[in-house]
Amino acid sequence: MLFRSVTDIASSAFADLTVTQVDAPASVASGEKFTVSWTVENTNDAWGTTSAGPLTDRVVLSSDNIFGNSDDIILGEIASSSIIPVGGTYSKSLLLTLPQHVDGSYFIMIMTDVYNQVYEFNYENNNVRGPPILINAADLAPSSMTIIARVSSQETTNVSYTIQNQGNGQTTTGWWDYFYLSNDETLDNSDLYIDQHWNSTSVEIGRASCRERV
Repeated sequence: MLFRSVTDIASSAFADLTVTQVDAPASVASGEKFTVSWTVENTNDAWGTTSAGPLTDRVVLSSDNIFGNSDDIILGEIASSSIIPVGGTYSKSLLLTLPQHVDGSYFIMIMTDVYNQVYEFNYENNNVRGPPILINAADLAPSSMTIIARVSSQETTNVSYTIQNQGNGQTTTGWWDYFYLSNDETLDNSDLYIDQHWNSTSVEIGRASCRERV
């Protein structure tokens, strides 16, 4: 009786790297700095140590918990040249900055050996781990405005207005308010730009910023 089987044969001793732990805040405001830390292990499935050459880990922000597709936002990378024995570990941390104008539910994903600098034979499928993170962001909207009903051309007038933060995070940077003259309630290319005003005051969730412009 003839028995046949297919066996993968490694060309040399190989490592098996996996991200075993990721520490990141549960929520962060859009545009804020935060620290993420993680641990990588060369598991007991490995047949050898990692080489002394560089080994690079990458941190991305993902909306779908899939590393390497088009929605990923690369937040940072860090290299290591340590030799990791079988069963050994190393730990890394990075101070990262979230991009502005991002909010909602995401994942902070770590991939070890992102450039495949370490030979891992058939054990490349366990190199990624990432916890969920909630990104809070401000949502500014004008809530009231006071201006005189009639004004002459070239005449200076006062405008008092209130900006409400309707989002789930406070503002982390300043912003510009723009003023246009329009013959309807829709802003489009036909409207006439009048002025702009810089705001640097932080506005907390549910709070308002009152301004007056001449």
